[in-house]
Order: sequence, then C-alpha cells, then structure tokens
Amino acid sequence: MYDPWIDLDSRPEISLGTLKLKHGNGIWYADLGVIVLREGMTPAEQRCVLAHELAHIDNAHIRPDSDHGLGAHIIDRQEAEADRLAAFRLIWLEDLTRVFHLPDDEAAAILCVTPAIYRERVRIHESRLPYQCETPAPVSAGTGVRYGAGAPGVTGSPGVDRARSSPAAAG
Repeated sequence: MYDPWIDLDSRPEISLGTLKLKHGNGIWYADLGVIVLREGMTPAEQRCVLAHELAHIDNAHIRPDSDHGLGAHIIDRQEAEADRLAAFRLIWLEDLTRVFHLPDDEAAAILCVTPAIYRERVRIHESRLPYQCETPAPVSAGTGVRYGAGAPGVTGSPGVDRARSSPAAAG
C-alpha cells in the first residue's frame, strides 16, 4: 500500500509543517521546499492531503498564487490531476473492490481516506481514466514520481491485475 508519510520520508529535500491555513487543507511551497498541512485534520484527511500535495510535486504543478498567470481552468485541471493521482496511489483496485458495495463514507473510513478521495478512485475505475490502465513503475530517486512496485513501502501495483501486467502473461 502507498504510504504518503514513507514517500515524504524518502524525500529529504521536502519539509512538512502545520499551520492554521485560511484557505484549503494543504499547500506546497516549492521555493521553500515545504508542504504545509492545515492544523486539526483527522488522520485520513492528513493522509489524503499529503498524498495530494506530493502529487502536485510529482506532476510539476505550478502554485496558483505564483506569478505564472495561471487561469482558473489550469488551476482546476491541476487540482483534478493531483486528486486523481492521490486517489490512485492511496486506493488499490483490490481494496476498492472489497468495499465497493458499502456507502461512500463507510468505505472511505475503512480505507482511511476522505469520502472525496474515495469517490475520485471510484470515478477513475468506472471511467478508466489514466492511472487505471497504466502499470506504475518505480523511477530512480530525484525524479519525484514514486509509486508502483519497488517504491518505498509499496510491494505491488495499484489498479492493475498483476498476472495480466507482466510481460510473460502478455504472451
């Protein structure tokens, strides 16, 4: 299972702090190398927000309040991409199918994610958005992307049938 805390620990260049944020639950300050989480969140919220902020880093997103003149549509796209990657990393297909029959809030609690992240993972599965059909692969340190087999704390690949994803099974 993907653990954003282990992922963060594998990135010594990134620090983590908590503050009473006026807006949002977390923010990545690239110029400082700091992720800030809002004080007072539940463990599930912390887990999801940290995974979301790490996804912004891995997707090389630009902070909306920087001087890059990003339009609202680009900011919305970046937020959706970060949510999608966080949901994909946090909820493996096997775990999703185990709780799929439950109400969203109950399924999210079992998986230790927020209902919003749970619903995003369901949406990925149902619409076969990117990450659903891809086999995540580990990349060398320093590239930012860390998920899939071989990543710290991860022993498999979320969202893929391992037998069908192997080259030998392909045939």
